[in-house]
Amino acid sequence: MFTIAQDLRFGVRMLLKSPGFTTVAVLTLALGIGANTAIFSLVYAMMWRPLPYAESDQLVTFRSLDLDSGRDMGSVSLHNFIDWREQASSFENMGLLYQRSANLSGTDRPERVTVLRSTASLIPTLGFTPALGQTFAESDETPGRDRVALLFHNFWQRRFGGDPTVVGRTIALDDVEFTIIGVWPEGLESAMGPSDLWAPLGLDVDAIPRANRSYAAIGRIKRDISPEQAQTEITAIATRLGKVYPEENGAYTTRLRPIRMEIIDEDGALALRLLMGAVLFVLLIACANVGNLLMARANARRSEIAVRSALGAGRGRLVRQMLTECLLLSAAGGILGTLLAYWGVGAMLMLLPDGVQSLIVISIDRTALLFTLSTTLLSALVFGLAPAFKATSTKFAGMIME
Repeated sequence: MFTIAQDLRFGVRMLLKSPGFTTVAVLTLALGIGANTAIFSLVYAMMWRPLPYAESDQLVTFRSLDLDSGRDMGSVSLHNFIDWREQASSFENMGLLYQRSANLSGTDRPERVTVLRSTASLIPTLGFTPALGQTFAESDETPGRDRVALLFHNFWQRRFGGDPTVVGRTIALDDVEFTIIGVWPEGLESAMGPSDLWAPLGLDVDAIPRANRSYAAIGRIKRDISPEQAQTEITAIATRLGKVYPEENGAYTTRLRPIRMEIIDEDGALALRLLMGAVLFVLLIACANVGNLLMARANARRSEIAVRSALGAGRGRLVRQMLTECLLLSAAGGILGTLLAYWGVGAMLMLLPDGVQSLIVISIDRTALLFTLSTTLLSALVFGLAPAFKATSTKFAGMIME
């Protein structure tokens, strides 16, 4: 431990003696490490971070697909959803939803709010539980009885000051009274998109044509069923519906898509991998540049290295000392790079579409910091080993004076 502390103290002194070299090396490494940390945080958030749903790997969205053009229509038909729910056996549950705006009144000031309307089955499908009160039941979906609502946490805090007695109060949406029956826990907005209230989807099914495709549908596949098996069953049902209702369904089929792909599709995932590869290449270039600087600095330290060798310092001791200096440089670059990454993550988040921003959380968390630590240590070895071994070689160390 004493020799390690001695190496660190000596390394700090040597780096402070060359402020120009140290500044250039640290800034070069900071840019490379910071870019890698920021991009890794983005890639991790979009491709690997757990989604804010219970067992999200089992969740899929239903997409209408045009058979002639292959175009993904996205939204689905209410009547088709009812048929899937009745005929498909591959799903534990499924739910239907859509968003709309409404005028809020019955509070201290009116405002335009966003209301999420869904079937009651969507709540257990996603695995949500309210923080206060209760959720609505299937009986609340009947037109005329769908006058209950749950508040999203941010809206509850903003409009009601987090008052726990809000349950049971009434508000008006487009001049229709709704009773508040619960409040969702904090953070649910990131799972469902920016919304203020959640109410039952009360629809008169007979009044809505089958050709109306304006709803989103989410299903939870059973644990013992593979996504491929579920897709096969849904495709068979879509084929039958196309024959029974040729005008409305004949030109369409249904595709299941993992809910993760609502954030990023195959092309987006490929683009992120290429971006990650590009910033890793930038880090390699930074390491090569710092390695060249260390080579040039080693030329200026030939006398010091030769004297230390003559006084009995073995090659291993000299290599360790030089690698310690490299580690100090890399650590300083890693700290500064992390600060740059914090700024970079904020900038990247502002560039993402609103729908994606609501579903993912990009942050410099523990996983990103572990990646930064690994990158920092690896960088020190990449740019430090070759100069250290060359500077401590017998031929090099023997050149005290030219």
